[in-house]
Amino acid sequence: MNLRLQKYEPVRTQETGPVFAAVMGCIGALIFIAVSIGLTMKVREYLKARDAIRTPARIESLKIFNHKGRSPTTSMVASYSYQWEGRQFTSKHLGIFVERWDLRLLMMNAFEKGGTVDAWVDPSDPSYSVIDREWQWSEFIAFVGLQIFGVWMAFYCFSIARYGPKPLKKKRHFGKPLLRLP
Repeated sequence: MNLRLQKYEPVRTQETGPVFAAVMGCIGALIFIAVSIGLTMKVREYLKARDAIRTPARIESLKIFNHKGRSPTTSMVASYSYQWEGRQFTSKHLGIFVERWDLRLLMMNAFEKGGTVDAWVDPSDPSYSVIDREWQWSEFIAFVGLQIFGVWMAFYCFSIARYGPKPLKKKRHFGKPLLRLP
């Protein structure tokens, strides 16, 4: 009896590479869209607070939360009140970007001593105010970096889904061969 051994070859029903690349491209596009919306909101808030007028505000409540874990962090929730043209307003909006340590110390000192802090009130919309209206370049650069990453990821993954992965180039050796065979 003559039996031949056959090579085992897996059956490929469907190639998942282009589908996976298209899904990753969609995720990159979603990253770009979400970061663009967030950055647009931050720029609009900064432009709105840029023309704001300073007024004293009294801290009504201040709570600091400690978050435990691998990297312990703290967060602050505060509310403050101020008067504008004879009307009383209350706000919880502290800053345009993420709170900074110096803002937290300023708020804690003002709350403990019963003093006031400077709030920046928009004259066209007095219900909008912020305590910290400084532009944070580090966070802006992080937003732009995430936008660039999202666009790159989307284009790269969509091109792989459409055209396939780029074939590797073979190295050419010019001049003398590295190894001479007899």
